[in-house]
Amino acid sequence: MLEQIEQTKPTPTEARLIVDQAVEKHPLLKDRQIIEQAIKRYPPLKIRLQRTVTAVGIETVKILFAPAGIAIEAIKAWNETE
Repeated sequence: MLEQIEQTKPTPTEARLIVDQAVEKHPLLKDRQIIEQAIKRYPPLKIRLQRTVTAVGIETVKILFAPAGIAIEAIKAWNETE
């Protein structure tokens, strides 16, 4: 599922469909404890999930409050290393 999302770079709606299909095929994905254990055992997954949640939050703010997008992009550019 993660590979498919990474390769296709879907929109949030398309990604939701991919996740829903994965959950249907693999009922274990509905078990919160199993997911928490996987995240603990594989630290890069936790980091990627955190980055994803942050990116989604930023994009949501940029959509809902368009002028904020300018400030967000300015801050991102300022913080990027050369």
